[in-house]
Formats: sequence, C-alpha cells, structure tokens
Amino acid sequence: MAEIKHTDEQVGIIGSRAQHLVVTAYAGTGKTSTMEAFTRAQPPADNDRRVWLYLAFNKSIAEEAKGRFPEWVECRTTHSLAYGAVIPRLFNEIPRDRVNEKLGDMRPMQIAQKLEVNPRMAGFVKAALESWFGSADQKILPSHIPADLKVPPAQVPAVLNYARELFAAMCDPKDREATLPHDGYLKIWSLQGPDLSRRYLGIVIDEAQDTNPATLSVLLKQKTRLVMVGDANQAIYQFRGAINAMDSLPEAERHYLTNSFRFGNGIARTATSILSPFRDMPKPISGLAPVKTEFQVDKTRTFAVIARTNAALFAEAVKNIQGQKPFHFVGGTKGYKFDLMMDCYYLLANQKGAIKSPTVRQFNSMEELKVAGEEAKDPELKFLGKIADEYGERIPELIREIEERHVPLSAPNKLKDGIVFTTAHKAKGLEFDQVVLTDDYAELVTEDKESFLAADEAPEDAEINLLYVAATRAKRALQVNESIRDVFRVTDALRNRQQARVAPMRN
Repeated sequence: MAEIKHTDEQVGIIGSRAQHLVVTAYAGTGKTSTMEAFTRAQPPADNDRRVWLYLAFNKSIAEEAKGRFPEWVECRTTHSLAYGAVIPRLFNEIPRDRVNEKLGDMRPMQIAQKLEVNPRMAGFVKAALESWFGSADQKILPSHIPADLKVPPAQVPAVLNYARELFAAMCDPKDREATLPHDGYLKIWSLQGPDLSRRYLGIVIDEAQDTNPATLSVLLKQKTRLVMVGDANQAIYQFRGAINAMDSLPEAERHYLTNSFRFGNGIARTATSILSPFRDMPKPISGLAPVKTEFQVDKTRTFAVIARTNAALFAEAVKNIQGQKPFHFVGGTKGYKFDLMMDCYYLLANQKGAIKSPTVRQFNSMEELKVAGEEAKDPELKFLGKIADEYGERIPELIREIEERHVPLSAPNKLKDGIVFTTAHKAKGLEFDQVVLTDDYAELVTEDKESFLAADEAPEDAEINLLYVAATRAKRALQVNESIRDVFRVTDALRNRQQARVAPMRN
C-alpha cells in the first residue's frame, strides 16, 4: 500500500493514547479514514485477546467499514450487538427461521386491535413506548408521552398501563400478534447493563452526535477506552430523542478535524457562514479539495436536489417532469410520503373517508390545514398547502408519472445524466458532485436582511444543522437557496461595516 500522508490534525488523533477521546469532525474531513488509521496504529498486545469495536450508525456503514479496518477491529451497529445478546434468549422457544416474524414495528391499527382500544389511544401508546425505548429510564413514565400529543391528564395512567401491557406482549414468544421493534430489544439490552470491556479493549463510536440515551447509558458504564467521533453541527435526529454523546465526556482529550477533502474553499466558507453566527466554532472549516467551487450547477450533467421537506421535493420533481432526465429518489419513492400528497387531494375533493394520515384527517378543509401550517410555522403543512393550491386535481397523475420515472439503483452516484432527489435527512452521509438546495429551509436573518436572527428568535439547532448538512453534500457545485443568499448578504454587510470602522483608525 502507498503511504498515506495525514494532516497534522489527523496525526494528533492517530497517536493519542487517551482513555477518553472526543473528535469533532466537520463534513468531509475524513473521520472514517482517521479512525481506521487510529486503530491500525493501536493493535492489541500479544497477550490480549480483546479487539477494538467500531460502532457504526447503520448497517451499510458497518459493512463498508469491515473492508477497511484491520482484522483486530469488529465493525458493528448497536442493534446487532443487542440482537445477539437478547433475541436468542428471549425467543428461544421460537424456531430460528421464524424469529424474524416476531420482530418489527406495529402500526397504530395493529396496536388498537391488540389492546382493543381506539386508534387515538393506540397512537398515544405507540409514541410513549418509542420514547421510552430511546431513553435511559428503567420504567415507562408520564414524561415519555410526547407533550405535543396533548394527552388529557385523565388518560395518562391508561396510556402508561397500555404501554406496559403491550411491551409485555411484545416480549412474549407465544404472542404472535405483538411484534417487538428493533429499538425494543435495544432497550432490553441497555437495561441488562452489558460489560463490553470483557471482549473489547476500546470502542469507537461513529456519528456520536446522534446517539440515543439508551445506548449512551451502556457506553458510559464501560471500563474500556472510549473514542467518540462526530459533528454536533450534523445533529439532525433530535426529534427521535438523539443526543450529542460527545458532551457526556467533559474530561476527555479533544481534537478537531477541520480540513475537508470533499470540497474546496467556496463550500467551506459557505458552511462556516451558516454556522458561525449561531454557535462557537473554535476553528473554521477549510476546503482541501483542489477544485473551484461553482455556485451554479450544470444541468446537462447529473445533479442532486436536496430539500428540507418531502413536500418541497415533490414540487421540485414536478418542475422537472417535462424533461427527459431519469429520476432517482434516495431510498426509493415510498420514503417520501407521497401518500400525504394524495391525502391533500382527497381533502380537496371532499373525500375524507379516503384520507389515511391523521395529520391531514384532523382538518375539515384545505383552508384549515393552511391556517394551521402558518400558525404553527410547520414547514410540511405549509408546503402541502402550496402543493394543493398549485396542482389540485393533478396530484394523482403527477405522483404516477414521478414514480414511473424513478430508476432504482444500489447507490445514488450511479445515476447517469439524471436528477437525484433526496431530503437533507436522507442525504446525510452522502456526497454529490453537484447540489441544488430548495427554498424550504429555515431563515437565518431578519426580515430587513440587515443582521442575523438573535438567539431568542433563531431557529432550533436542528434546523440550522439541516441547512449545513445539505450544503456540505456538494463536492464541486452548489446552487444555494434564498436562505444562504441572505446569509451571504448579511455577512458581506457586516464585513463592510467593520472595515468602515477600522479605516479611520488606520488613517
């Protein structure tokens, strides 16, 4: 193998022998290759039969890592660890080839039938259980019922009792109606308090900013070395209960990876401009890729459209439907809630009985939905209203055309001379030569475009992070949206004002 030249930042990490190590790795800065080099530089001692554990965010990343890391590194997901420790014992009465029939999420209607309750109560129970699965709590508590469900206080005890009853059924090997979600056996594993230090001499936790409390409660109890790698600026799963595990090791040795190999300085400056007004950045992002950033994509070649919401992505697909370019939706079209668009059509057509989504079914008219979207500042509802206004009765036909245009692929970058469609959430971990951003991301500046929003007016951290994640998927060309153009305007204005103040002092 040719010798790889590492940056000074990488060298400092690779040589660390800290018991607890935290690495903040900005987008495209080579965190996986750095961790590979780190583990290669620290093999087990001859008399130590333990190995390193690399915990990946999902199965595909774990499988890819297996081909990169040395033989003394076991590449797994937390779910695979939990599965091996829990399922064979929990469901030992079930034939091995039928165990998977007992696993999987339960839909609200299945829960309603199992518990003999109405669908609304089933929804409450499902939400409470999912919240508890991701928590570090031993018992199901009232705090696990999401506040936005607005469950009447008198019904809270019933929700908790039903949740406990359902979880018991999920864990019962003889109960074939109730299936155990994958986060369910992860929760059981965390409650068992496994000692991983018996097998592993150290644990590397990738994407540590998106760790759930159930997993973190296990990791923090280990006596082995812990290495947490991630980027708090890419934390976009707070709505699932994820937390930044890197904050849980205050005494850890800390390093930064700030040099991105993915893009050049144009995109690096854009990323820094998005983040720096709202949070402390000890070091700015720099771009090491030897390319000039273009801020206009070449649409004769393949490009990716990255939206904040499914509704905005649908609108972009419709805009491009008259062309001949093939489409590819990352993860397939089923993951983009086109059924919500159909529900809007049914609401417009006064066919409420055909509406499947509780989100849409709660409204008696499209006007009610649009008013709710504006009052709640809900981007999904607002864009659904716009789609209904713009496409109306054409919605079913457009969905059919879009689905027919979609080309299934094993990887998005295999699309030739086409358009890749994805949301910022699904784009995380991916990269594209050219990216177009839609206009449904959060606004970061005041209405007069004179300054950045104050802390008490700024959007939630996750919304800022989504814009950063989307922008940093681009390698060569980034067609920015109005939100980023506003950031550029304010940044330039602030710089000009600063220079005007400094000039008289120099004179």
